[in-house]
Amino acid sequence: MVFKQVKSCKSAILLAVGIALNGCAPQEQATQLRFELQVPSGARIDMGFYLSSIELRGSDGQWRPLHLPVKQPVALIHLTDQATQQVVSGQLSAGGGDYRGLRFTVGVPEALNHANPLTAAFPLNDSGMFWSWQQGYKFLRIDATGSNKWALHVGSTGCQSPSAIRPPASPCTQSNRVTITLPDYNPASDQIAVDIRALAALVDKHASSSLEPMNSPERISSPEPMNSPERISSPEPMNSPEPIDSTEPTNSPEPVDCSMHYAMQPVCRAMFDTIGLNADTGECHTDCTSQQLFHRIH
Repeated sequence: MVFKQVKSCKSAILLAVGIALNGCAPQEQATQLRFELQVPSGARIDMGFYLSSIELRGSDGQWRPLHLPVKQPVALIHLTDQATQQVVSGQLSAGGGDYRGLRFTVGVPEALNHANPLTAAFPLNDSGMFWSWQQGYKFLRIDATGSNKWALHVGSTGCQSPSAIRPPASPCTQSNRVTITLPDYNPASDQIAVDIRALAALVDKHASSSLEPMNSPERISSPEPMNSPERISSPEPMNSPEPIDSTEPTNSPEPVDCSMHYAMQPVCRAMFDTIGLNADTGECHTDCTSQQLFHRIH
């Protein structure tokens, strides 16, 4: 009887301790971040980007991490002109009160950036978001067609290793990671716009300036005299195999390709400014506050 009573008391104590511990454990609440792509009318877009270090600010002013339901501490957003919305779900500490403010990094953490993508867990196993072991992942990839064709692929550059299939021993010289802060973001009601219209406008401006106008000085010349030697020639035989084409070829701008060598082209440098990065250093302008790619939709 004594043994049974002791055993019963021990079980009751353990049960009480368990209830107490569970009551003291921090509770978490489900949270969703809703992203929406905004594009120029008629554009065809395929884009992806990695998010890491996702945090929301509690009513006490403290930033708390959003815990993702995947093995890797990153989320992959994939948006197109046909699928313009995506949700990132996670768990957030319930001790933060009413959350206001969001910040995240567009990029893969350095510790994971040069891992083997063939053995990586989702979402780091997407081959379309990877360059090589040496260069690592594409943090941001935009492929667009519309009034003009262009691509912007952003990842770390200046990565040194003996070959493309070996990871670098030290961090790349240009990180090219963007930290986004939306101070008034409310996870209960707001969305996050992914707005590429400013980037597309830069490409259109570049294309317009690269086309030589028909009335430019280089295209205006005085006509040759009718009796000049160049104008006098024997008539072309009627059975000449060469067709007569009086139309000029239509000028069309070259596609804009901004991948890796961002500082070499003015349009690519301007694109980096638009997403908040310095093309020469790979660091943010003024803490990335100048970026125009993300904004809050209330």
